[in-house]
Amino acid sequence: MKYLSKKHQIEFPAWVILPEHIHWLICPFGEDYSQIVFSFKRRVTSQIKNIYKIKGSIALWQDRFWEHTIKDEKDMSHTMDYIHFNPVKHRYVDSPGKWKYSSYHEYLAKGFYADNLLMEDDNFIFGMEYDI
Repeated sequence: MKYLSKKHQIEFPAWVILPEHIHWLICPFGEDYSQIVFSFKRRVTSQIKNIYKIKGSIALWQDRFWEHTIKDEKDMSHTMDYIHFNPVKHRYVDSPGKWKYSSYHEYLAKGFYADNLLMEDDNFIFGMEYDI
């Protein structure tokens, strides 16, 4: 994501990396988000091939991705919550603060979330019943 931030005029306000998928919020500032996603997938694939000395092609990614355009501040808030609470939804942790591969910690430090927030009800966060 740091590489993409330098290559493209974009920001990633929220993100989480899970073992089998990622969620990220991209602000492309007029750039083609499909090209940004393609560039990300290509860069990660290349790095993995280099690390593990893989020759030839490998299939790491699904062909398509799910896109959602943020409509307003409420939608932005719900989407960010969904992203940050996704490790809880998938039962990797019982609190988003226990998952280190997330922008949640940046928002926690800024006071957007309570430090001891636990998920007791899967429907606590809007959209927890489906994956975006």
